[in-house]
Amino acid sequence: GNTTISTAKILTQIKSRVGLQYLETVVSEDIKRLYNTGYFTDVRSEIEDQDGGTKLIFEVQEKPVIGDITFSDIKRFKKDNLLKEIKTKPGDFLDNKQIKEDVKTLQDFYAKKGMTDAIIESEIHLDDVLHKADVHFAITEGRKIKIKIIDILGNQAFKDRRIKKLMKTKKDNIFRSGRLKEDVLKEDTRRIEAFYEQRGYIDATADYDIEYLSEGKVKINVEVIEGGQYFIGEVTISGYQIVSREEIDEAIKNLKTGKVFSRAKMEEDINAIRTLYFDKGYIFARVEDRTSIIPETGQVAVDLQITEGEEAYVGEVKIQGNARTRDIVIRREIRLFPGDKFEGKKLKRSRERLQNLQYFEEIDFNIEDTDVTNVKDLVVDVKEAKT
Repeated sequence: GNTTISTAKILTQIKSRVGLQYLETVVSEDIKRLYNTGYFTDVRSEIEDQDGGTKLIFEVQEKPVIGDITFSDIKRFKKDNLLKEIKTKPGDFLDNKQIKEDVKTLQDFYAKKGMTDAIIESEIHLDDVLHKADVHFAITEGRKIKIKIIDILGNQAFKDRRIKKLMKTKKDNIFRSGRLKEDVLKEDTRRIEAFYEQRGYIDATADYDIEYLSEGKVKINVEVIEGGQYFIGEVTISGYQIVSREEIDEAIKNLKTGKVFSRAKMEEDINAIRTLYFDKGYIFARVEDRTSIIPETGQVAVDLQITEGEEAYVGEVKIQGNARTRDIVIRREIRLFPGDKFEGKKLKRSRERLQNLQYFEEIDFNIEDTDVTNVKDLVVDVKEAKT
C-alpha cells in the first residue's frame, strides 16, 4: 500500500525480520511504531503459510501529501509572511492536528498586529487520484481595533498616571496608533501586579475588560485589587557556620525589619547569600525561606534556613561548541583548574576574560557529575561569533 514512503524506510521501523520467530507481541509493537511515524492513517498485518514458514505482510494506507497552501482575502500581509508563521509545509504528510494549531498560530499573529477580530478557518481539498491534499486558510482580516480610552479602577495607593506609565498599551492619539494587542495588555497586568508586589502589596491583582464603543474603537478598563501593604517583621537566619552573620547582614539589602516586604526582593537577598557560599566553593549550599503573614499587624516574619553542604572541587575542564577557536585559547582564560575549589569569583573572572576575547556570542558554564560526590566537571560551552 505504500507509494510515497519506500519499503526500505518502512523496514527501518519494524523489528520483525526474515528468519526470526513470528511473535504477535513484536508485530503489535511494529504496528505502533509505524503509526507513530505520522505517515499512515491505517496499518494492518496479516500472515500466510508459505513453504513451511510464515509470510508476514504489513498493509499500510498513507496519509495524503500536502500540495498547495493558499490563503484567501489577505490584504495586510503577504503570503510568504503567513507561511513563515505556520508549521504545515508543502510536501509534508497531512496532519489535521497541526493544521488546527496553525489556525491558532495565525489567529495569534493577527491579534498581535492589532486585528483581534480576525476570523480564520481551514479547508482541506483532497485529490484521491493523486493522493494529495491542498490546504486553504480562509481569512477574514477584520479591522484594526483602536483604543480611545484607558480607565484604571480600584487603585488608591497609586495614581492613574503612575499605573498607565507602567503599561505598554496606550490610547490612540496623533503620536501613537493605539492598536489593541491583547498579548501586550496581558503583559501590562502582570507588570502592574509586579509593581504592587515590590511595594509590599503581596496580594494585589490586576485584570482588564474590553468595552466596545463604536466600529473599530474600544475602551480598556483595568481593575486593580490592591489588598493590604505588608512590612517585614522579625528576620531569623540559621544554619550558617562557614559564613559569618556579619557577612550575611552585609550581603542582604532588602530583608530588614520595617522595610516593605517583597518576594522578588527577598529572592535577591537569598541569591546574595548563595553567592557568598559559591565564592567560597560551597556550590551545593541551599537557602530555604519560610514566611509567616500576620494580617493583624500587616507584617511578614521571615525565616531563612541555610544548608551549607560540602566544598566542591573541579574534576575535568571540558570545552565544547568551538569550531574555529582552539581549545588552548579558551583554556588559558579559565581561572579554574582540576583539583581547585569551585570558587565563584574565579568562575566570574573566567567569564570576563573569555568575553574580552570578543570571539563568542554566548558563554555558558555548566557542571557535570563524576564518580565522586563533591567533585564536578566544569563544562565551558561557547557559541562563536559570526565573522
